[in-house]
Amino acid sequence: MGERPRAKSRMELLAEKQAQLPKFQRKLYGPTTLEGVQTLVGNPNELCNFLLTQIPKDMVFQGEIFHKHSYFGEQKIILMIRVDSDEFQSRGTHIPIVTATKKRKSSKLNYHMDLPDGSLVAKLREKVKGQYILYDNGANPENKRKSQNRVIRKQIGGCRITNIGALEPIKMRSLFPEQDTVEGVGDVDYLFHLEENLEVSSAFYVDTTEATRTKGTNRHTLHFEYSGNVERIASTHNFIMTSRKDNLKALQMGKFDRKQYILDVGHPLTPLQGLFLALCHLNG
Repeated sequence: MGERPRAKSRMELLAEKQAQLPKFQRKLYGPTTLEGVQTLVGNPNELCNFLLTQIPKDMVFQGEIFHKHSYFGEQKIILMIRVDSDEFQSRGTHIPIVTATKKRKSSKLNYHMDLPDGSLVAKLREKVKGQYILYDNGANPENKRKSQNRVIRKQIGGCRITNIGALEPIKMRSLFPEQDTVEGVGDVDYLFHLEENLEVSSAFYVDTTEATRTKGTNRHTLHFEYSGNVERIASTHNFIMTSRKDNLKALQMGKFDRKQYILDVGHPLTPLQGLFLALCHLNG
């Protein structure tokens, strides 16, 4: 009798499974080497422009999110650029580019998004439950002392959870200014347009993709594009968003380890808008 075939290891089975997944047919947006990322992070102005620039149609930003809790109740969401090695299942090298810190004393959701050098790049504010606004780094006009002789902040995006309290995956609707008109849309009331689902000529919508039901188990399933050697695990915060204008996938977020998620962002979003949507979903 011949020898029994050797049972395949878990890693080999996983490699075969991932080889069958659809891959991104797009180039990576941003630096792809460790030296390139370090150079970008070392130049705050260049990094800020990188975060606020719309990702081209044929490219994708590959990031990773780490959810960090301190002993004193402080919550931080860290966005990192993922530079993968060629080795299978390598976690790669991760370099923080933005840290979103949750304000502890605020009764509503309140995040400051800072660059590694500590400079503020944007703010997230919850107006009412499930409705969020993304502001730039300008001053709050309601604070007369801090806003004196400073540029007043403006809205650069909004997000609304449309099924709060429902026993189903979170559904979000978001609205952002077109990249070449960011300076001219400060007066747009994003939450009003989101609530009424109104079209805005100077802005675009991005909506969550509905999960399908798996036959037999009846579980919700999302179809991710393969974007690196990352094994995703089930989570209520796995989600995909598509652009309403061209129905193309604009964002996907999937959990792969405890408090760690992959975040792939594409056109027409910017990396900062991708982080904003991830924060809304994690707190939804």
